[in-house]
Amino acid sequence: MTQGYLSEELEMARRVQEGLLAISMPELPAVKIGKRCHPAQSIGGDFYVIRSNQIQGQSKAVIPGVVQYSDHRQGCVDMVIGDVAGHGVSSALVMALTAGLMREILRVAKTPALAFAQVNDTLKTYIGNSQIRYVTACLVRYFPESHRLEWVRAGHPNPLVLRDGEIIELQADGVFLGMFDKETYEQAEMTLRPGDRVILYTDGLTEAVNKAGEEFGEERLRSLLSSSNLESVETQLDRIYDEVAAFSDHQPIKDDQTLIVMEVA
Repeated sequence: MTQGYLSEELEMARRVQEGLLAISMPELPAVKIGKRCHPAQSIGGDFYVIRSNQIQGQSKAVIPGVVQYSDHRQGCVDMVIGDVAGHGVSSALVMALTAGLMREILRVAKTPALAFAQVNDTLKTYIGNSQIRYVTACLVRYFPESHRLEWVRAGHPNPLVLRDGEIIELQADGVFLGMFDKETYEQAEMTLRPGDRVILYTDGLTEAVNKAGEEFGEERLRSLLSSSNLESVETQLDRIYDEVAAFSDHQPIKDDQTLIVMEVA
């Protein structure tokens, strides 16, 4: 295989990745969402899925361990961010596969935890014998009607809530997607307030390094989020990416840098 042919194949794979990330978002009047991905020079594995959904309502259990679903369907917003281990064409293929699975499974999954369990089992079937061993991901589901936020994570950085300049870290246990069979994922929830912002990011941002080899780190990211609390979502995104680029002396990006900010009304 010639170097020229390989370069063409890599460029085609990059365009596929960019096309998946450029898919337009649905109309979401109850939230304001900003999203951005700065891809690395090589083909990376970052992806996100943002969609509106209608989920069947859930009533409280009368009998312990039994959950009863009502006929009421609640509108919600699903946001997934993920990062495929590795780089190159294999990573891009698994990224496309995972994003597609997420879109389809979110249409029918009753809860975020069930969605991740189904994605995990399907991914394990496809990538079990490949050089790509796992995918990290985080899913948040927001119900504007009740202001309820649900979330699960799979080996990914915890989502954050920015409230009045303060950072709330949203924790939940869950292993990587596609690594083990029949995994279960802890699901947690909280009630959001008007003006709260939900932050999802990949470690390409926090692991950006300067010429001295120092990482940008989570503390710098959190400090930036807090200090830009009153700025618009788009301005906040601009500021964070500008600061990361300046910190790393505008060196070529070695890992995709992806950030999603959702502000609730």
